[in-house]
Amino acid sequence: MEILCRFSIWNLSVRTVGASIANLTVNLIPVYTAMITLLMGGVITDAQIG
Repeated sequence: MEILCRFSIWNLSVRTVGASIANLTVNLIPVYTAMITLLMGGVITDAQIG
């Protein structure tokens, strides 16, 4: 059930902002994840980057 909700929200978002903007946000997920990791005091290793 949860996956259907996620797909529905994603499809609504793509329809609202357009595919190019939606794709940009998907490509930035690793950047957001790295920032949150660093803000929470985590460490990013070379193996995670490469």
